[in-house]
Amino acid sequence: MNPLRAAFREYYALRSRSIFVPRIDLREIMMVTFDGTVIRHVSVKNLESLRAMLAREAPRHAYYSVGLYERPAAKSMAEKGLKGAEVLFDIDADHLGVDECDYGLAWRCKSCGESGDGAPPDACPKCGSRDLERLDWLSEGCLEAAKREAIRLLEILESDLGVSGDELMVYYTGHRGYHVRILSERFLGLGKEERRELASHVSGLSFDPEEVFYVKGSVLTTPRVDEGGWRGRIAREMLQLLEGSSGGKTALPSSVAERRGELVRALGEGVPLINPTRALVRDLRRMAEEIVQARRVRIDEMVTPDTSRLTRIPNSLHGKTGLRAMALSPDELRDFQPLGDAVGLSDDQIRVFTTAPVPRFRVKGESFGPYEPGVGVDLPMFAAALILLKGRGVIP
Repeated sequence: MNPLRAAFREYYALRSRSIFVPRIDLREIMMVTFDGTVIRHVSVKNLESLRAMLAREAPRHAYYSVGLYERPAAKSMAEKGLKGAEVLFDIDADHLGVDECDYGLAWRCKSCGESGDGAPPDACPKCGSRDLERLDWLSEGCLEAAKREAIRLLEILESDLGVSGDELMVYYTGHRGYHVRILSERFLGLGKEERRELASHVSGLSFDPEEVFYVKGSVLTTPRVDEGGWRGRIAREMLQLLEGSSGGKTALPSSVAERRGELVRALGEGVPLINPTRALVRDLRRMAEEIVQARRVRIDEMVTPDTSRLTRIPNSLHGKTGLRAMALSPDELRDFQPLGDAVGLSDDQIRVFTTAPVPRFRVKGESFGPYEPGVGVDLPMFAAALILLKGRGVIP
């Protein structure tokens, strides 16, 4: 048996009690094997059956549905009979645009095997082929950026939607992001358009500065600090800027500074501001946009409306890293360190032959690398798995 699959099987045999999926009898299960075979439309009656199946099959990837179905094993969505679906938010480092997520980036030519550091060139410098693959990596900075987004999402869900911590399931995906599900019964029946509106709200896409600061005749209406959602968030942050600027801490546009006192009353008490200049309205709207851009959550907007989406089974192993797709409470999330806390594979030694550059990395408090292509190195399985599953090495 493939040593990597054997390591996955050992994990599922030893850690089966950590696998937990609520209402499992209503879910579709999907698995991808180590040879790439996709197994879909699987249904199990209880958690013990799921745990036994994972230990037996040791899949590279294991998923379950956000949808709850009358017949989860049916082959078509129409036949499954959707009873409701949890609301899912997907935070992926690929959408964050932070430099830390390019750490360790490399490429390899599929034609001749040549590889190098950085983004793929237009063509392989050795054989001229354009069939090149991009090889990403994990970095602590990138993972921390994704965690910050997840924390901000939880804050918005609680403050704007009234969703409490016990109504949420939060988990690290095992790769470069986080998933957050709303489990509450009151959200199960939402349609795709309503879910799309939720995604637009948390991501700030539905924000319109002209609706937040709008002029009617000679009166400028502003948001107030006691409002909910983005209006209240903008008002509170802007009030802090105005009050802080009085001590010289923050530079304000001159149009705003000149009418600071009136704006403080407008934001705090709802007193309309009379005869605003065009410059004042423009600057307030720009400040509001900056606040939204700083506080918005960068989710994958295509995921949330999809009631047929499948996501990783909590505490299953991710087939691109060997790390656990680890379930977390909102409180646990703040101190969570994926490259230490989510390690599930053993420290048994295995020899790996590198086929692409491997950057310096830390897992479970131990440092490894960097390694050039063509190097044989003995590593604990939890570190070797990252190199193997990231496509940068093979078992000789």
